[in-house]
Amino acid sequence: MLDGQGRGDEAARLLRARIDAMRGSVRGGEVKEYARLLVRQGRRAELLAFITDDTQHRLAEHAIRILAAELAGEGRVDEAVDLAAALSGATRAGVLFSVLGRSARIDEAVAAVRPALDPWDSNGLLCNVLDLLADDRRVAHALALLDELAHRTQGDRDAEQKLDSSRAWMLCEDGREEEAFALLLADPGAQEGTGHWAFRVADHLDRTGRPAEAIDVLLSVPRTGWSRSQLAERMIKYGRVEEALALLRAPLPDA
Repeated sequence: MLDGQGRGDEAARLLRARIDAMRGSVRGGEVKEYARLLVRQGRRAELLAFITDDTQHRLAEHAIRILAAELAGEGRVDEAVDLAAALSGATRAGVLFSVLGRSARIDEAVAAVRPALDPWDSNGLLCNVLDLLADDRRVAHALALLDELAHRTQGDRDAEQKLDSSRAWMLCEDGREEEAFALLLADPGAQEGTGHWAFRVADHLDRTGRPAEAIDVLLSVPRTGWSRSQLAERMIKYGRVEEALALLRAPLPDA
């Protein structure tokens, strides 16, 4: 509010006082807002001092994310990369991936994040990597990465199914819906996870005159409000009105 009233200095001063007073319990969102205020006011030296002074590195990572994004947005990508070096593990990988990916340095972005990837996507980075590669029309690279991760599942069925779901997604992105459909038939558990790729498979089955199979695919998708409404629309389209009404009346699994 103070910043919107032209009192940015006062807002930054109050936020910094709060951060210093509650350093052990302050929320990351407050640090991010403080960093944004300093960036907007051109006080980068002050922000860098804050990052350097935070010897515990418990708060600095939030400020680093903001400043790195700002530097990259100005084309100062190498400076952003150097700044991220103060971080470690998945946090560092995530910042580097974001900075390099937005700067179209795809190979470097993937290389930076690769050590932090795992078959379970425990840090959410794998999905972002696949999305970036698909947007860059490098599905073969994405599929090779999934094959690499498949060797690290240690026989964990959940991890294997998560990777199969991601593989089906990439196949759809490459226009290979038939292969994605075959994967679903071979492993009915592969739809666990996002499930959105299954609608791509269903669209393909629709186009090739196989509406019953399209419905069956969508029935296998984990049920959410969105997927239920999409499925009901398709049922109505093919004359299965009573089934659609029953589907819409039924409670969702988590309800």
